[in-house]
Amino acid sequence: MKGSYKVKVSRRRGTTFEFTARRNITIVRGDSGTGKTTLYDMVADYTRLGDNSGVTVQCERPCVALTDIDWRNQLAGIAGSIVFIDEGMEDLPTEDFARAVRDSDNYYVIFTRSELSYLPYSINEVYKIKTSGKYHSLTLAARTRRISESSVQ
Repeated sequence: MKGSYKVKVSRRRGTTFEFTARRNITIVRGDSGTGKTTLYDMVADYTRLGDNSGVTVQCERPCVALTDIDWRNQLAGIAGSIVFIDEGMEDLPTEDFARAVRDSDNYYVIFTRSELSYLPYSINEVYKIKTSGKYHSLTLAARTRRISESSVQ
């Protein structure tokens, strides 16, 4: 896949996440309670139950969550999609997982607080979730760090 893809994930009750995936790997960081797991769970519900989940996913590419402990087999059946991965996946920081990502044509949205040394991702694709009421968006984490660091000096 090449290009950028707008993604909008919403729940009937009004929680909405909206962002654009611009590269094959997007990292979402943040402390507990910032919405990372909420977004992942919404996509996971949609992956399992489709329209019966109460979640709507709008994107020109399929959006799926790796929900299975056997991620290798699940990933083997996914192509041309945006794949969401939660930080609880044990193999996330491994070279084996990084190889599978590099060898696929998917985009990945990875929720993690850890460094992923085997994955080649851009510092410009590391985000945090910004919340305004029930609306959530991704903002660059690097930009926030630079502003914080310069204001300390």
